[in-house]
Amino acid sequence: CSSCFRKLRPQLSRAAVCGGTHGNELSGVYLVREMLKPENRKEDGGPASLLMLLSNPRAVQQCTRYVDTDLNRCFTHKMMPAQTSTNPPTMTNK
Repeated sequence: CSSCFRKLRPQLSRAAVCGGTHGNELSGVYLVREMLKPENRKEDGGPASLLMLLSNPRAVQQCTRYVDTDLNRCFTHKMMPAQTSTNPPTMTNK
């Protein structure tokens, strides 16, 4: 149930909405552009800060998946340092 989820989820102080990671997938681009319109912006003084951005604007402009690098191929074990933790992630209830 949604009220149960609200009780269990961690409190977020910041979040990002990223559209256009793949330049030819436009639903996220439309969402970000709509959210950035002045009439859709709402400053309610809530606890979270929301950042809206286009992740790959050159690919969006060219309406192609990517320009130089396919972002799905960037996250490899070789490119990312192997950091492990013995502590599992925790959720805070507030």
